[in-house]
Amino acid sequence: MCIQHWNLYCLYFDVFIFWRFLMVNGETFQISYYAKKHGKFITRNGKWNDKCKYWFSKSLKPLITYFDIDADDYRTASGSYWIKRGGTHGDA
Repeated sequence: MCIQHWNLYCLYFDVFIFWRFLMVNGETFQISYYAKKHGKFITRNGKWNDKCKYWFSKSLKPLITYFDIDADDYRTASGSYWIKRGGTHGDA
């Protein structure tokens, strides 16, 4: 692995460690990201649980799998995303 890719991997790993320790089961949030399927930026209401995770694609793209409250199903966002924690659907 070249130095450039290694530094990128380390950055993603640091973000992964940071978020992994902060998110707790039952926590609600809003996540915004560009959805290729819809061709635009979307915002979803999410909830963190045991099946949710941060991970990386084979090409080291950051991914997050979360539970979509409105769709009652799991979704995966890739690339850049923004999270606004707490307060969705009247939850604390």
